[in-house]
Amino acid sequence: EGLDESVAALVAGCAVNVHFRPGQHLFHEGDPADAFYVIRHGRVSLEVRTAAGPSVVVDTAHDDDVVGFSWLVPPYRWRYDARATEHTSAIAFDGACLRAKGQEDPEIGYVLLQRVVTVMAAFSTAVGQWLSSDLALNTLLGQALDALSPSLDSIASRDASPIPLA
Repeated sequence: EGLDESVAALVAGCAVNVHFRPGQHLFHEGDPADAFYVIRHGRVSLEVRTAAGPSVVVDTAHDDDVVGFSWLVPPYRWRYDARATEHTSAIAFDGACLRAKGQEDPEIGYVLLQRVVTVMAAFSTAVGQWLSSDLALNTLLGQALDALSPSLDSIASRDASPIPLA
């Protein structure tokens, strides 16, 4: 949307229609980032992993949203998970194809970079809002307590003997 026709035609050559079932991942954190997606219809949760537990949803993508920016940023690895939460149709754009076109034509590269920076800024804002929320604090504290629970149970089950005072 909003692209010059010649740029749109070049970009379209790197695209394919894809479909995801509810629960199916578009990509996983740490895997090679080789594409980005424009959601045509459906819903995708963007999730970050926490040190003490399961992934946490920090944002949700809907119709016409763009998902993914890691395809343009070395080392080209996903920095979060994306999972369809309902039947989702999307257009997948091949990252290597787009990077090659951007290197061949700096104008195309600049247009793509502007679009990706917009997506990165929106995701960064969503993560920042989540981190500053009460839900984030409660989730992280709950996960930390769950992780400590076996140790705390072990300590509590020991026979408590008084510590001699000198």
